[in-house]
Amino acid sequence: MKTVRFSEIVTKAGRPRLHLQLVGPGRDRALQQAIRSNRVMTVHQSGRDDRADFGKVGYEEHRSGQILLFPKSIRAFAGRKVVGIKYELLDEDDASPS
Repeated sequence: MKTVRFSEIVTKAGRPRLHLQLVGPGRDRALQQAIRSNRVMTVHQSGRDDRADFGKVGYEEHRSGQILLFPKSIRAFAGRKVVGIKYELLDEDDASPS
């Protein structure tokens, strides 16, 4: 599987915001709209110290991790493993509790 750096995606699609999922995904309007417009990334967080976090473009419903919503489409990066997750690049000004 090819990889892409998180910072490259941020450069092209803007700073993502962390999405807090407080209701089921089917009832979460903001999440559904982002999924339809290809602006969602699921970040898989390893519970072990020797493994780095990584992301995948799209929403993976039955996986634990963080959901990031980008301001622009990230469809061009689909099918690649996203490495080098830098949480300091998240947009913290706009919290998204749904």
